[in-house]
Amino acid sequence: MKSQSQKSKKELKEFAQTTPQQLTLFELGDEQNEDYSNTVELYDMMPKYYLGGVKRDIGKNVDSLPVLERDFKHRGQEYKLNIYPAAIIDRTTGKTIHYLPSQREELVEDVLRKLAAKQRGVFLDEEAGVKFTLNEVQKELSNIGHGYNINEIKEAIEICSKSVIEISSKEGNEVSISASIFPFVAMENTDKSGLDNKVVVVFHPLVSKSINEGTFRLINYEKLRMKMPLARWLHKRISYVFSQATIRNPYPIKLSNIIRDSGMKEYKTISERIRQVSKAINELIDHDVLSKFDIKKDVEGSKILDAMFFLYVSDSFVSEGFFKK
Repeated sequence: MKSQSQKSKKELKEFAQTTPQQLTLFELGDEQNEDYSNTVELYDMMPKYYLGGVKRDIGKNVDSLPVLERDFKHRGQEYKLNIYPAAIIDRTTGKTIHYLPSQREELVEDVLRKLAAKQRGVFLDEEAGVKFTLNEVQKELSNIGHGYNINEIKEAIEICSKSVIEISSKEGNEVSISASIFPFVAMENTDKSGLDNKVVVVFHPLVSKSINEGTFRLINYEKLRMKMPLARWLHKRISYVFSQATIRNPYPIKLSNIIRDSGMKEYKTISERIRQVSKAINELIDHDVLSKFDIKKDVEGSKILDAMFFLYVSDSFVSEGFFKK
């Protein structure tokens, strides 16, 4: 196997491979295998993906991309996030192109975490990872309504291995980590089609930390079918922080907080921002996560300053109860 890691020059055979009890707890039973996966709170909540539409490929037209800097807040704690673009060599032109991790990379990472929960996980030198084939990833993506070819999946994995994420607490007393999304990747090159090439990926250190400490939670994997990244982010957020979920008790969240914490595109007008968030919420309603929502606008004269969304969870969401784990 050929290593593609930026951080380590070690060969796969040099790692100590184990299956500790913590990983066994991360794995799902047969009755949960298809419908559920596990999610990691701080790591999954930080806005590490660029969701800016057509600018996703802006790196093809410039010599470099700047570091994407973001501030976000989670459970009352303020964080600073720096996302470093991945430098990828175009196989056709030989040109170096810079990419920020985006929706495709998010979906591939979610699928790999799902595979790890389906007894494909492994620990390499005490860091959580997963063994898989590109064919398995392609099938899982197709199952949740997102189709990518093998080369696109390989490129997504390469971007994840070369895009470094720096996160630090603004108070400097909780977390400070710099690592790529996939700190180690090893991939066979024996199958020309690429479908059955075996791949090993190590997850971000915060994922390993969560598995070791048992702080992950179940999430309905089928909801990854949602098309809007913001809808998927809201689903994860509600699952984590809304522990008192009932069909009569709405979850309140400000428009400004959604924009700050999700990494969604900051549209020019506040009316368009409200429209885009409402569109994502309606997708949650279509997928039976929410039953309805209300909006209360904060206005000054004729100017909208902010808006509060009140999200009512569905009977189905409450009955699953996975968010209480």
